[in-house]
Amino acid sequence: PQFPEGSASVPPPHFFAHTGAQEGIDVLHPMPYNENSQSMRKAGDSMTGRERFIRALRREPLTGHPPHFELVFFLTMEAFGRVHPSHRHYSQWNQMSAHERRLHLEDMAECYILTAQRYHHDAIFLHPNPGTPEVTRALLEIIRERTGDAYYLMMHGDPTLSIPNGEDMMDFAVQMYE
Repeated sequence: PQFPEGSASVPPPHFFAHTGAQEGIDVLHPMPYNENSQSMRKAGDSMTGRERFIRALRREPLTGHPPHFELVFFLTMEAFGRVHPSHRHYSQWNQMSAHERRLHLEDMAECYILTAQRYHHDAIFLHPNPGTPEVTRALLEIIRERTGDAYYLMMHGDPTLSIPNGEDMMDFAVQMYE
């Protein structure tokens, strides 16, 4: 849809606040959106969000807000008029042309970047879809091309095991013991 004073795909920041008030929807903008912001910075702070995030991981002193990010921000339809990349289904990914796949990757990257910009995140937690190494690498490269080193990029990849339900608990305990 065409949004007033905005592009076909990204509404201006005041769009949802205005329509939300009319429709009784909670406004999702706790802070003013600045499309040029890459993280909320204190005056004189020249560090990027990525640098702030790394300093926090190293437990080095910081001033200003604590570095933060979203594990998953599924309200992309409400905030940007776009389906979150994790909610898209690409069963025919390999049947698309390289150009079509690139367009999808660019749209996914834009969704992650818009979320980080609007909510002043210091890191972007990616959920590549489909989760192949080629798609993951391409998505990371597109985000780096567009944002430079502004954000710390990360994704799942640890061996954390989920807590089993009651029916599977004994089998899980036996596997851990053995």
